[in-house]
Amino acid sequence: MGAQAFFSYEPGRGGKYPTAMLKDFNGYLQTDGYAGYEGLAQREDIVHPACWAHVRIKFEESISYDKAMAETALLFTQELYAVERQARENGLDSDQTKQLRLKEALPKYNLMGKWISANMSKVLLMSPIGAAFRYAFERWDELGHYCMMETC
Repeated sequence: MGAQAFFSYEPGRGGKYPTAMLKDFNGYLQTDGYAGYEGLAQREDIVHPACWAHVRIKFEESISYDKAMAETALLFTQELYAVERQARENGLDSDQTKQLRLKEALPKYNLMGKWISANMSKVLLMSPIGAAFRYAFERWDELGHYCMMETC
């Protein structure tokens, strides 16, 4: 089965709502960064990939603070997005998309991770660029989960 999107309204923001709603769910669960999903992300039957769009936005927001670092990070993310575009434009099925990600995106992901690790100490962590680095670094393993997904 391919990816499915699901939207639900609840009267509050507590983690009890997604936990109850998804009690029988297993598989990949991609969400925004809302802390209410953290309990679900700890379950062994759920893989919780982090959102690359949120990483990209953090670096876009930091361009006026450190243009060179932000633009480098954005180039990395553009390369990852290009792999996804290639899969769509070539009409790849789920397995082919996963294989393309492993071949093309995973090395780019690894290079970006090395770049982040090498440059985090060169920025002020409380600055906008530092916040972007921290955001990506703190979610790095979860950001890599999408390479193993058959669909996204």
